[in-house]
Amino acid sequence: MILFFSGTGNSRHAAERIAEICGETLLDLTEVFRGELTPALSEEERLIIVCPTYAWRIPHLLSDWLEQAELREGAACWFVMTCGSDIGSAAAYNRQLCEKKGLRYMGTRKVVMPENYITMFTAPEEAEAKRIISRAQPVLRKAGEN
Repeated sequence: MILFFSGTGNSRHAAERIAEICGETLLDLTEVFRGELTPALSEEERLIIVCPTYAWRIPHLLSDWLEQAELREGAACWFVMTCGSDIGSAAAYNRQLCEKKGLRYMGTRKVVMPENYITMFTAPEEAEAKRIISRAQPVLRKAGEN
């Protein structure tokens, strides 16, 4: 199952492409965070978590939820993180979270998407954003095949 959280649409796009490739079911965690849905994940043997990078980590809202969620012990867990350029040391934090939850950490992959943190950076023009998204497609294909 693919669990995704997306603030601006970049991570949703990534999750949808990965789902197309690997045939996994998508779960929009926004519905879960709002209390509109309580997913049954304790039987899932494989989790792919797709989210944006916030301060070089997964969003705190997501990590807090994952710490409380009932997940299958030993489930394989991958992380796919969208970013403007880098994810810093996010993989180390993701590994620690998996260890804490009893999940098998399978890795973290970054996917560079159009910058949208406009407080510090300039968002690309439409043509450049399309080029960035196009360059991300092979990375998303690899993420879906793993």
